[in-house]
Amino acid sequence: MLEGSIPLHAAADLFPGKPALPTLRRWTKTGLNGIVLSSFKIGKFRYTTHEAVDKFLTQLLESQNQSEPSFRAITTRIKKMHEDLERAYSNKPTRKPS
Repeated sequence: MLEGSIPLHAAADLFPGKPALPTLRRWTKTGLNGIVLSSFKIGKFRYTTHEAVDKFLTQLLESQNQSEPSFRAITTRIKKMHEDLERAYSNKPTRKPS
């Protein structure tokens, strides 16, 4: 199990954006979008493997391609629709009473 293992802090270099150690710890415990980074603990140190990182990133990419839109995407879309409606009604000519 030790062969091919990487200390968690060193695994940050394998990720885009080089996430912080607390982020990596969170991914090993609670995951990200329901996907957990596989790891193991020896003494007080946590380790992962290249294979586990590859699997984690692959699953994340697959889930993004198949998942529902994020909450942020939905709220942005709703906000834009609201702004479009406001713009449409503000440009609408008002009828003068006869």
